[in-house]
Amino acid sequence: MQDNRLLIIDDDQDIGELFIDIGESLGYAVIHTDDPDQFKRYVREWHPTVIVTDLQMPNADGITILRFLAAIETPAKIVIISGMGPKIIHFAETIAQHRGLALAATITKPFVLAEVQAILDRLKAPSELAAEALRLAIENDEIQIFLQPKCQVSTGEVVGAEALARWVHPRLGIISPNVFMAIAELGNLTGPILTRVMTQAVAQIKTWSTQALDLPVAINISARDIDALDLPDHLEAICARAGVPCDRIILELIEGSSLDVSADALDVLTRLRIKGFHLSIDDFGTGFSSLLRLRQLPFSELKIDRSFISSIRSEDDSMVIVKTIIAMAASLGMNCVAEGIEDAATVQRLLEWGCSMGQGYYFGRPMPPDQFDEWMRSSGNTNTGSKKAMA
Repeated sequence: MQDNRLLIIDDDQDIGELFIDIGESLGYAVIHTDDPDQFKRYVREWHPTVIVTDLQMPNADGITILRFLAAIETPAKIVIISGMGPKIIHFAETIAQHRGLALAATITKPFVLAEVQAILDRLKAPSELAAEALRLAIENDEIQIFLQPKCQVSTGEVVGAEALARWVHPRLGIISPNVFMAIAELGNLTGPILTRVMTQAVAQIKTWSTQALDLPVAINISARDIDALDLPDHLEAICARAGVPCDRIILELIEGSSLDVSADALDVLTRLRIKGFHLSIDDFGTGFSSLLRLRQLPFSELKIDRSFISSIRSEDDSMVIVKTIIAMAASLGMNCVAEGIEDAATVQRLLEWGCSMGQGYYFGRPMPPDQFDEWMRSSGNTNTGSKKAMA
């Protein structure tokens, strides 16, 4: 059986044929149907690796399809397509995430051919050969951090940085984590990548300390990582070897994995906070969060998902959501960081609503550490007291 199997349910025959053509050109085995009963049989018997579902069809609706897929606990990656507008698509996206489905992408009709091709290409199952190549890349120090500044919204002053992993391939150049983290999950390599990123981050913090720079660094960790009971001791040991206090590190988890945790994960999160690490909820606003759950867990920061920030000037709903998250964070005594800031008008609105910190291309793109240091010097940023960003 082929490693990549694509199943589409859509009542539009032209769209079905388009997905068949694109899928087969990328090496998928492809089946298209508009019948919900046939679809369910294919899911159970054919075991697709990628499922594409429309939201509005004469004989079924996409929400019912998502409910079925969640009930049978399909491991397939889910792509939602619809012409019903961004609000309905966002609701469907949230429902899929809440039900624990592996939502991989949403596509708005009418769509661009290249967009579909890029999504399906990205979702192809990585081969064992790719996992071995990534394993060697980790051993050969090809996983490098790029630093993106975290800034005070009011002044642009740098108060920290986020360390983003990049695969610096000797032949292919810089490979995004959107590509290689899927390989890492398959090959059980998220832990070694976290170790590599953490080691580089604390080394950078140590270097800054010799220059009288006091900048905390944020690092992304996965849901798989926080299920390892020895993680707090492991990360503490990395900090100790570098002579860097644990409170200079912020560990970021996406909202879903942050708030729906096992007993072991809660054990790990609590011990991380006891050791001094700061915990941040990344991509906040894209899932269902209980305020009680937020209050019970040891997080000190919320990062508003970039999809809301990028649309606050054009969508009233996004504006209301962002204002509400900022106010909620303040009421819970948590820092609030806006991601994806790209223009001065967005900065002004965030200031009016009380958001103090932000990231985005408006302030600075992710860059290698040496370029980050040069950018700091050229922009006049010489922060020597950024503990205010960690309060």
